[in-house]
Amino acid sequence: MFLSDGFSTRGVEFTKASADTLTRRGIKLFSVGISGHIDEAELDELSSKPRESHRLNIETPGKFFTKDQVEHFAKEICRDE
Repeated sequence: MFLSDGFSTRGVEFTKASADTLTRRGIKLFSVGISGHIDEAELDELSSKPRESHRLNIETPGKFFTKDQVEHFAKEICRDE
């Protein structure tokens, strides 16, 4: 699981290469964006497919995730395939 403010300090190419390495090893990637300035494309690089169930982000500073959002995300993380 990646927690991100939405922008890589090492650049999107490093982020993509790191995520690709983990994905090739069979690791599922989940990302949580916690900023009002999230680079959606970069956050997608840190999320397995389907992106909708492997990514959670809050785009408004000072707001929090709802209980339903967290529960849904936790179920996706823990789901057996």
